[in-house]
Amino acid sequence: MADDFNVDITPSVTTYELYQIASYTHWFAIGEFIDNSITSAFLNWEDLQKLYGGKYQLNIEIDFDNDGKTLTIVDNAAGIARDEIQRALRAGEPPADRSLLSVHGVGMKMSSFWMGRNLNIKTWPLNVSLGYEVSVDLDEIKRTKSAITQVHEIPKKQWPGTVITLSKINDEKLPKGTGVAKLKLLLTSMYRLYLTNTEQRVNIKFNGKPLVFKNPEILNVPFWPDREGLLNEVSVRWE
Repeated sequence: MADDFNVDITPSVTTYELYQIASYTHWFAIGEFIDNSITSAFLNWEDLQKLYGGKYQLNIEIDFDNDGKTLTIVDNAAGIARDEIQRALRAGEPPADRSLLSVHGVGMKMSSFWMGRNLNIKTWPLNVSLGYEVSVDLDEIKRTKSAITQVHEIPKKQWPGTVITLSKINDEKLPKGTGVAKLKLLLTSMYRLYLTNTEQRVNIKFNGKPLVFKNPEILNVPFWPDREGLLNEVSVRWE
């Protein structure tokens, strides 16, 4: 018999509704999910390396389906442990370890409900023989006036990781046209240090295409302090 369990997100219900009208941006919203994936992987990097035989790389895939009005974020990080699921769904409860990117306990919830009205999480924690699935639907919460959300056990997957699906996304919250190019450019810039890290490799794909950061060419010429000309012939790296 499956050992399902409930999580109580009652203090967060009205807060979630307010997130819908918050002043926010797509790059900050999606960045919160990327932050969570990076934090999960980096805190468990050694164990993940052992599991992958020393060839582990963090892979994050971000896919918008404008026709279906959904956003899916998939990673192969360390998953969400059972005792962390309730904290992850309650606004304002930060994680115990705040040494990396996820520090306030607000980001994923605000990002999810700024964009959509349904959040589904499937997660397979590292070194656990099963996974967990939970959904939070704002319309269902309003209908039932209950914020007790059931977490279901799901079969184990070969590798740990998490799949987050946001649905019921409003049309105005779906990036379109030049907004998609801008979003990809900003995400590439925001995570450039991770995308170019050769020791702890992070790969991010957006709608199937990898984000690739190229370092800009840095000017390397002598200094001209005024119109009179060069201070000397020594070149200066202008960065």
